[in-house]
Amino acid sequence: MHPPKTRHARRDVPLPHDVVSGLRAHHKATEWPGPEDVVFSSHAGTHLNVQNVRTRCLKPAAEEIGALWIGFHTFRHTCASLLFARGANAVQAQKWLGHHSPSFTLDTYVHLLTEDSPGALDLTFEAAAPTGGWACDAAEA
Repeated sequence: MHPPKTRHARRDVPLPHDVVSGLRAHHKATEWPGPEDVVFSSHAGTHLNVQNVRTRCLKPAAEEIGALWIGFHTFRHTCASLLFARGANAVQAQKWLGHHSPSFTLDTYVHLLTEDSPGALDLTFEAAAPTGGWACDAAEA
């Protein structure tokens, strides 16, 4: 197993409680349930080899469903798509994806953002908003 490429690559990704419970149950049921062991391992209990997973699992599954274009980065792209669709901003997506900067995330995934115009700003409403709408002190103007 190789260390992460950058310091941003090691990150926490929030998972639903039921997924964590399922992963813990799977881990306990393996031959190597030590605290440092990986959840999904080779038959020898070692880290999975990326090329083996690609050729033995991902490629056959993609062929079976007729989606030969699927690769590991498809999962990252799907994650970014789902994050932006649920309203995550560039900083939140950057942290999930392990990018070095939000601008890199935007450069890579800007095509996922909606091109619809948000409409005109109602400046009267914005100025009157009690939660930090902008205001100007006449003495400063």
